[in-house]
Amino acid sequence: MTNATRTPNQEISTWLDTVGTDTPLQHSNPASLYLASLQGSEASRTTARSVMKQIASLCDHEPDTFPWHRLDRATVLALLEKLKQKGLADNTRNLYLSIIKGVTREAMLHQQMADHQFSLIEQIRAIKLQRLAVGRALHIDEIAKLIDHCLHDEGAAGVRDAALLAILFGCGPRRAYLF
Repeated sequence: MTNATRTPNQEISTWLDTVGTDTPLQHSNPASLYLASLQGSEASRTTARSVMKQIASLCDHEPDTFPWHRLDRATVLALLEKLKQKGLADNTRNLYLSIIKGVTREAMLHQQMADHQFSLIEQIRAIKLQRLAVGRALHIDEIAKLIDHCLHDEGAAGVRDAALLAILFGCGPRRAYLF
């Protein structure tokens, strides 16, 4: 069976059989080194730790015993495909890929992974995302119709809503400031 016809599970299983239990020492574990290298908030380290745990658990490992330094391009692609099959969003899979690249960069920098092996992983492209349009500007006639509609409502709520629309149109504050 060629690499192209293997399922992600088969690719990962073959890789795990090849690398066995070859794990680096705790003080030089690429995952630990990556976490230590993060300069952001504690929240970024918590997110990275959680992602590494998820990746390792896909292969029935813990992050501390996962052979990060032995990852290769085919295995990373298989892991990403497995995440896609699990229904993870494109943004989430891009986050996982970014963390995999960061951990493998640490492995390469500490001479646990060959430069060539790292460069093959580094070349995996993130998923291009399509952003929805934020909105559109309302025409003055549309705003007038909205305010008229509010003023014809029974009770104080209609007047309140008309006043809010007038403030939004006249002053331009962010919607979040009003609520």
